[in-house]
Amino acid sequence: MSPPPRVTVITPTYNRADLLAETIDSVLGQRYPDLEYLVIDDGSTDGTREVVAPYLQSHPRVIRYFHHGNRGEAATVNRGWELATGNYFAYVGSDDPMLPGWLEKGVAFMEEHPDVLVGYPDWRMIDEHSHLIKDVQVLEYDFAHMAGWFNCLPGPGAFIRRTVLVDLGALRDSAYRFMPDFETWLRLALRGPFQRIPETLATWRHHAEATTVAEQNLPRAGEYLRLADRFFARLDLPPAIARLHRRAKSRAWYLAALALGNNHPAHTLYYLARSLVACPVEPRDLPTDLRRNAARKFLGYGRLLLLRLIGAR
Repeated sequence: MSPPPRVTVITPTYNRADLLAETIDSVLGQRYPDLEYLVIDDGSTDGTREVVAPYLQSHPRVIRYFHHGNRGEAATVNRGWELATGNYFAYVGSDDPMLPGWLEKGVAFMEEHPDVLVGYPDWRMIDEHSHLIKDVQVLEYDFAHMAGWFNCLPGPGAFIRRTVLVDLGALRDSAYRFMPDFETWLRLALRGPFQRIPETLATWRHHAEATTVAEQNLPRAGEYLRLADRFFARLDLPPAIARLHRRAKSRAWYLAALALGNNHPAHTLYYLARSLVACPVEPRDLPTDLRRNAARKFLGYGRLLLLRLIGAR
């Protein structure tokens, strides 16, 4: 019987000492037989090193700790990618504990589907006290859906078949601060198929300090628009994906509006109007949570004026 494949799990962390231990326990508690666990500290100043120290003594063959000055999450993930030696690679947020059986079931799925480049499970949204908010069943993989509607299908607990990406270079693009993960998935989708792992194996923590919650601003909104333009400017896109540019830009305008919350009402109205102009009609099979019903209601009569201002026909 062949030995189990090696798995590299990384946890980049920055000032999450209060939540990091729960995450480390969840990874080490998987008891996977050939696990390499890298905790990479992005210049924390809150005692993160002291949190990790006991694990280095109790699990010296499994866990390693690296520290560098603050570079940002993308650069920190890239360092983990460079250090990884496993057949499979998984990223675990410092505040997102994994559920029991995550590694064993995830690797088994990838081994049973050798053509799959990325496998991603269902997950649970939890609060700052690790209490369940809701269970999230992710959609089955469809590249056209992900690219055309700017819907990031892989979430926490995803596995990447690292051994077929030896020429990839950087896993994440450091030009993106708010959505480097989605940029990575779009780029990897050009290299191989993804597939949903039909089990709830991971968590994502919703709390006030999370980037998607704490930072509702113009730079974050602008990343959606920039990513749409850069991705669809690629010359290696399949024709079926390239022709979705207008639909994707519509979705990017809409997500940019949502990213602002209530902080920039004039920009929000403008972005929503641009979204509707770019793609006025949504397909009937679009999932309910992706529809722009709220956008149409929010625009109201102001939409007509804005559409005229931007030259809509």
